[in-house]
Amino acid sequence: MYFFSGFWENQLHLFGEERSFMRADGMNRKVFLPGFIALAAVLAVGAIWLMGRDSTSLPVFGELPEFSLPNSRGGNLTLKSLFGKVWVVNTIFTRCEDTCPLQITTLQAMGKEFKASKELRFLAISIDPKHDTPAVLASYARSRQLDMSRWVLLTGEEKAVANLVGKGLRLPHALTGAKSGSAGALLGRLAWFLGPGPAYGHHPRHNQLRPGDNPIVHSSRFVLLDRRARVRGYYRSGEEESLAKLRGDLRSLLGQ
Repeated sequence: MYFFSGFWENQLHLFGEERSFMRADGMNRKVFLPGFIALAAVLAVGAIWLMGRDSTSLPVFGELPEFSLPNSRGGNLTLKSLFGKVWVVNTIFTRCEDTCPLQITTLQAMGKEFKASKELRFLAISIDPKHDTPAVLASYARSRQLDMSRWVLLTGEEKAVANLVGKGLRLPHALTGAKSGSAGALLGRLAWFLGPGPAYGHHPRHNQLRPGDNPIVHSSRFVLLDRRARVRGYYRSGEEESLAKLRGDLRSLLGQ
């Protein structure tokens, strides 16, 4: 009898401890569960806010490929270097006498308009990389009085530049005035007729070009990149209506 009595007493004692543990655990859950819910809610809202900073109604046209190209500041610019900033990108070459200076002037004015923004940057990519070395680009930036805290001028090997401009930004171009009949010349002519706002960027001695030579051809459009280096818009640099849309889209991405 004692055995059975002691057995059941022990079982009841253990059951009582288990119930006590369960009560204590339940109390802890009551205390900590709201805290966990609140913390999860804060983290979720924060994640949504971070993702939503660039999640506007703007379409995503594509993403840039990996690249590493020399620039006017010295060193190389990479894809990751673009992350965290909003960029307006265009294509130029330093010997251009018509559309390139106009594009630069337009973007300088836009930079002044968004002077308060610490996240806005400008990227000009040379489509005459054989001539436009980093030193030449740095000299060009000084002559144009560019704010180098916000501007980067990019150059590099022709193939790498063509990959970034053509496949990444999807802008038509023909590098370094290709010879007539070459693939570059054909691309240039297609760019002129089919591309988004193409422009002839004239060499300063374009009137002296030999028969069969072609001027350098590139797009005069601006490209908008978000903080993840995704293409969010294309804009005609010579049309005020298109530039007004660029300003509005910039305000949207910058959160202004």
